[in-house]
Amino acid sequence: MNQWLEFILATFACYRLSLLITVDDGPGDIFCRLRAWAGRCAAAEQAREMEHGPCISLAGLLNCPYCLGIWFSLLLALLVAGDIREYILFALGIAGAQAFLQEMTDGTE
Repeated sequence: MNQWLEFILATFACYRLSLLITVDDGPGDIFCRLRAWAGRCAAAEQAREMEHGPCISLAGLLNCPYCLGIWFSLLLALLVAGDIREYILFALGIAGAQAFLQEMTDGTE
């Protein structure tokens, strides 16, 4: 498969996985339960955390698609990259493209 196509697919996969964990309920409310188990804050608390602090807890991580995007990009870059140089570039590129997509769609999900 063409490496550009793999990069684009990895970017969309990263975006979708981040939204799946942070926003969607999932089948049988599995992701909703995961967020509740981690101690997900109320909507007002979420907004405060997003504005004033890094995701330093599991609940904070599960509430932040940008934070999850970085972690998912590190995993997905393993599938696309051929060597360490490509891995670093792809990991940063996928995370950046995911953040761009997230920024373009914030408030529309």
